[in-house]
Amino acid sequence: MMADKIEFSVGVKQLEKLEAVADWLAPAAGKLGLMQFVAPGDFAQNLMAPSFDLLPYLGNNIRNIAEVGPGNGGLGLSLAVLLPDHSVHLIDRRRKVCDFLALAAARFEITNCKVHEASVANYRAEPRSFDVVTARAVASPDVLLMELLKIVATDGLLALFKTEAPVLSRPELQLVTHVPTRVPGLWLDLFKVAQQDV
Repeated sequence: MMADKIEFSVGVKQLEKLEAVADWLAPAAGKLGLMQFVAPGDFAQNLMAPSFDLLPYLGNNIRNIAEVGPGNGGLGLSLAVLLPDHSVHLIDRRRKVCDFLALAAARFEITNCKVHEASVANYRAEPRSFDVVTARAVASPDVLLMELLKIVATDGLLALFKTEAPVLSRPELQLVTHVPTRVPGLWLDLFKVAQQDV
């Protein structure tokens, strides 16, 4: 798996698609109570922009990405649009969220995006089946961490978007980077996952 930063370019069509997604998602997610940003520009800046902070760390060997607790879909749908040759899985326990995300993926023909209604604890997939697992704004990363480690591949990447707090320290996690994102007060902690017994 890639851990060093690489150059990443985004095409005009991808940016136009992201803009269309933000224009539709922001008010629609707001009506469902899935977020506080109902203006498309605020939605893009606060919920989609962090995907650009993760992209430089995703190398050629990465194909399967999962976002746990995608909520309004800003991060996961952005990754799916920006990485059309990758498989992006959005895992959420709430039916309303899953129905909304599936509708958004279908509406914008984001065919590489799959939505799964499950908590990470009861998600049925091959163990360690994702090259990258992301989570944002989790209440207790320590509690969720054990479940996330069950689905991220050995030598895969675990990307936690959170407010600046002490970086997690676990023997199976090697810190790749702890950097601020484009969103003030939001940090990306990126870990490489070592051999583990979960």
